[in-house]
Amino acid sequence: MIVKNLYELMSSNNIFMTPIQFRLLNTLYECGALTRKELCEHLRAARTTVFDNLRKLEKKEYVKRFSKETGRKGRPKVFWEIDNLNLENNT
Repeated sequence: MIVKNLYELMSSNNIFMTPIQFRLLNTLYECGALTRKELCEHLRAARTTVFDNLRKLEKKEYVKRFSKETGRKGRPKVFWEIDNLNLENNT
């Protein structure tokens, strides 16, 4: 199932979330997988606000995170994406 309208999906299934959580999901839906820094830039929101809400969405299994090696030294980049299977299962 491809989600045609994220707002419709949430409202038709009585899924409650805060405005920032909805904006996070909507941005991930429109842009695909993004890092926390990219999400902060898109939403013009504080880093901790974005991270705290991503963790809440992860706990509800609406989003998931994964890491990618960049080929450089240091920690790998962590990306966030919508967990489509869990959005569908909650319908």
